[in-house]
Order: sequence, then C-alpha cells, then structure tokens
Amino acid sequence: TQLLKPSKGFCIKIKDKQLGKIFINICHSPLIEPMDTVDSVEDKVRGSRISLPHAVGVERSVLDNKKIKSKVFDVIFHSESSYMMAELNPAIKKIMCEIDITAVSSKLNSSQLSKDYIVLTKVSCKGGDPPMLTLNKNEKVDDNKKKTKKNTMINEVKNIRHDNTTDIKVPKYEIIHRGQFQLSDFEIP
Repeated sequence: TQLLKPSKGFCIKIKDKQLGKIFINICHSPLIEPMDTVDSVEDKVRGSRISLPHAVGVERSVLDNKKIKSKVFDVIFHSESSYMMAELNPAIKKIMCEIDITAVSSKLNSSQLSKDYIVLTKVSCKGGDPPMLTLNKNEKVDDNKKKTKKNTMINEVKNIRHDNTTDIKVPKYEIIHRGQFQLSDFEIP
C-alpha cells in the first residue's frame, strides 16, 4: 500500500438518468503504471493495442454552478506516458475519457451513464484539489507463504515492553483494523 497524491489534469461532465450530473477529474501521478502499446494482428489487419492503467478514487460530493449536489470521481493515470500523451493526441484523450466513463459506471453499478461527455475548459479539477488515495500494489505471494499467513484481526505482540517504574501494564496483543478510509475526512488539530 502506498499513499498517492494525484495532480490536477482536466475535468469532464457526464449525466446519469437517475443520479444527474457526474464530474470526472482526470488526474495524474508517476506512481500509476505507465501506458503500454502492443502491436497486434487481428483479422489480417495490423494495429496496436493500448493499455492505460488507472486508479479510481472514492466518490465525493460537490455543488455545481446551480448549487445542486453532484458526484465527483477522480481517475488517475500515469503522468508522463498517459496524461502527457493525451494532452498531445486527441485520440488518446478520447480513449482516456471513455475509460473514465466505463470505470465510474462500474463503480456506481450503473448502466444508464451517458457515453456523451463534455470537457470542461475552465475547470481543471471539480471539487478542489484531488484528495490523497491509497494505492494497493499487487504483490506476488508464493503459495507456501500464502498457506502459513494468518489472516486475523488480533496479532500477538512479539516485543513486549516491561516498565518496572510504573504500574502501567503493556498489552500483549495489538488489534489491527483493516479497511478503507479517506484521508480528507480527517483533520489535524
């Protein structure tokens, strides 16, 4: 798991029949896997397949210009190979926007998301700066380790401190909470 602070890119607006307006911020970070192209032949036609790895942030709410509550999603691509290519090549930008709509559609479990979108020229990121996200890297675990790994919420603490000067008892176990949370929901006092 790695903390990811995406940079602003551009924003598109789409509509859903039930949910109304949805804004998608296309952001970028060097921590996302870069774009990859592979030459291929399909039905005797030569071409290239493009792989655009991306990460989708959590759903946020924002007020639009008419003060109506709308949903906002951040979709993050690689900074140099994906985002910069999209800025230079309109075909890549179109593919990137279509990927965004598909990713948000699957996140919302909605098939009524319009494929028509508008690129907002005066808005680089709806809802302010994109929040920090946690990026889970896929780790290859070998089968022997997988079988022996404990998946418990309480682990025994191996290094137990003994404090003889006070009457404070140091616990022998630690409770681990696993789950997702949004760092922007918390404040530093």
